[in-house]
Amino acid sequence: MISDHNTILRWVTAFNTTGTVLMKRTNGRNRAIRTLENVDRVRLDTLRSPNHSVRLRAVALGINESSVRRILKIDLAFHPYKIQVCHQLLAGDYQQRINFVQFMIEIIDNNDNMVLFMSDETHFHLNGYVNKQNCHYWSPVNPQQLHEEPLHTPKVTVWCAKSATQIIGPYFIEDNGQTTTVNSERYIEMLTQLFFLNFNDDVSVLEKCGFNKTGQHHTQLVPQWRFFVKNSPDVSFHALVTFRGTLAPLTCHCVIFFVGSLKIKSLSIQATNPR
Repeated sequence: MISDHNTILRWVTAFNTTGTVLMKRTNGRNRAIRTLENVDRVRLDTLRSPNHSVRLRAVALGINESSVRRILKIDLAFHPYKIQVCHQLLAGDYQQRINFVQFMIEIIDNNDNMVLFMSDETHFHLNGYVNKQNCHYWSPVNPQQLHEEPLHTPKVTVWCAKSATQIIGPYFIEDNGQTTTVNSERYIEMLTQLFFLNFNDDVSVLEKCGFNKTGQHHTQLVPQWRFFVKNSPDVSFHALVTFRGTLAPLTCHCVIFFVGSLKIKSLSIQATNPR
């Protein structure tokens, strides 16, 4: 194969210039995009709006998206931290959480054969919410950003209980198809229609039990406590324990204990026996 005339001229020129016909090795493409100026632009824009996505930042700065991503990761050493969603706690809630933890630890340590059903009402919110999978904060260090959610929003409430071997539910807390609040009457209705029906074939589970409900005053829990006494065979309820304040971020709304012998001591929490 005969080389092209222009190719031969390039060889001659290269030999006269460098003493060799081999191609000169390059250091790669010139950094026309990842310049010091663009790196500084990306840094300032990120500090000003840390929660913007790479795509939106690239559009705003007029820089290729892949180049913005390289600048953030390689040149600036930034990391996309995810926002953490947490429950809003009031001043008195912290001590309530500590009291409840101490109470639960004592019960578990003193009852090796305890069967514990834990239940909670799960809220499916109907309004917008923060998707933390898509919410990032680009920063060289973790900014520890938190997003507080309001306590009351339009939602659908679903109840479910579970133990180590069994799941009971789900139960939609509704009134004529409309989501409603949980009061003693509706809670007892749920226990009648769902919870106790699961033990028709094995009533021995209910022979010894204790009852605990958080988030309500003890006077509101008396109907629920009496319902357990009436529907549980050979029941020995030692106490009705309530906790004021918000405990939902820490634990479930209702804890039902089934143990051989349950003795509830009064710690630094309010306790009463409604007999």
